[in-house]
Amino acid sequence: MAASILRAETFGISVPEWAKHPKMLAEAVEKVVVPEFQPREDAKIETDEKATTLSSASVDDAAVINELIKKLEQCRQKLPLGFRMMPIQFEKVISLVKFIKHAFFGPSCC
Repeated sequence: MAASILRAETFGISVPEWAKHPKMLAEAVEKVVVPEFQPREDAKIETDEKATTLSSASVDDAAVINELIKKLEQCRQKLPLGFRMMPIQFEKVISLVKFIKHAFFGPSCC
């Protein structure tokens, strides 16, 4: 929930008040109707794991990078004119060392 709010704020999307409260969010989610998945008629679903596994020797890094750049450019062109992401400022609440101890070693050793 927090990540979705952060993402929305980063893109300048207003967050409704109900989305900030877990109970109200759960109620909204329950109302969402998700249609049953129906693959396209012409869709081919690969079932052989070996067919979908790439070895590192078969990957052309330059081609992958160029394809990613192409996709990013296509996405950029779809953005509204003058679009800017909004940086989010965080307050440093606890020291980095204390955070790392808590995050990696748990509260028992802090």
